[in-house]
Amino acid sequence: MLKVVFDTNIIVSGLIAHSGSPYRALEAWRRGDVVLLVSKPIVDEVASVLQRPFFREKRHIGKVDIARIRQALETDAVVVSPQVPLKVVANDPADDRILECTLEGGADYLVSGDHHLLELKRHRHVRIVTARQFLAILESQR
Repeated sequence: MLKVVFDTNIIVSGLIAHSGSPYRALEAWRRGDVVLLVSKPIVDEVASVLQRPFFREKRHIGKVDIARIRQALETDAVVVSPQVPLKVVANDPADDRILECTLEGGADYLVSGDHHLLELKRHRHVRIVTARQFLAILESQR
């Protein structure tokens, strides 16, 4: 089974939209088609993003919702604890936390909408793809 890391933007987009590639990528995880790898920094960043006024006021996401999302990520995904700090993405060092999770967990793919990560195309053995590309890969393996 494929092991995948979803960047924060994929998780958040997949949670707030009920259609589109990020949503369908999250659905693949929920169905058990892939193993989702997360780390504490990823879960914390998802929670932090969802606490922003836009999500609170426009999407009506409250503390209970965020706690439920955090719990789902921490219990239904595989939580890894990266041991090797990376310095790969100079323009956005927070993206290094995502790469650390991919390497520690032995991910096959990193799914992202972040141009800093997508420009890399690959980091060591991990392919970096968009949600749409990832869904095409999953479909080709059926």
